[in-house]
Amino acid sequence: MSGRFATPRRQTWADRILSGSGSVYGTILTSSLLVSLSSGERGNAWVMIAALAIAESVFALAHAWSALLIEGHARARLPGPAELGHALGHEWPLVKASLPAIAILLLAAIGLIGVDTAVNLALAVNTAVLFAGGLALAWVAGLRGLKALAVGLVACVLGLVLIILKIWVHH
Repeated sequence: MSGRFATPRRQTWADRILSGSGSVYGTILTSSLLVSLSSGERGNAWVMIAALAIAESVFALAHAWSALLIEGHARARLPGPAELGHALGHEWPLVKASLPAIAILLLAAIGLIGVDTAVNLALAVNTAVLFAGGLALAWVAGLRGLKALAVGLVACVLGLVLIILKIWVHH
């Protein structure tokens, strides 16, 4: 199979770190959903957990399916089940990015912490993940020192903007 979902290359340590952090897109999507779901009467931890899991899965499926349809259009044929499975595997980091927030929300769901505390903690963790992912990407690209720090900070700003949005929307 050619194109985006061709034979996967062997993962390097940096690939595993970046993938382990979740995709930037998935992390931002999770934070955006947390901001939205935590307002008003919708602040139920179990509902938020279900919404995160479903939304992230739907986005991953939509990404995989649309990429396969574009490739299929170029080859004038629809993708098969094996290609869909491979494409979904490629999109797994998007879903995996929601797991830290879901784990934190589980603490609220079982009553160990408040929902608002869980949301704030999850947003802080996601912002740290964005910083670490940016820093790891800079390191892989050969950047060191202030240049690497700058890349990490740019990624971190994405999470900070969502924290500011939460503060603005909820107060």
